[in-house]
Amino acid sequence: MAVLPIIPLLFFTALVLFVIFGPRRWRGGRPDAAGTVRDLYARGEISADEMRQRLDTLRAHRK
Repeated sequence: MAVLPIIPLLFFTALVLFVIFGPRRWRGGRPDAAGTVRDLYARGEISADEMRQRLDTLRAHRK
């Protein structure tokens, strides 16, 4: 009988933890534009100058 009050408490705790920590998985699915530019540079698809220019453009439009 002492277990019955614990079950709703465990369910509520699991629900709260899911609401707090669950959405982090979905937010991390799509990289930001600056991260994409850095990835292009890391793979050698763009030069360092082009990377700086693109990052500067992104920063200018963010303001």
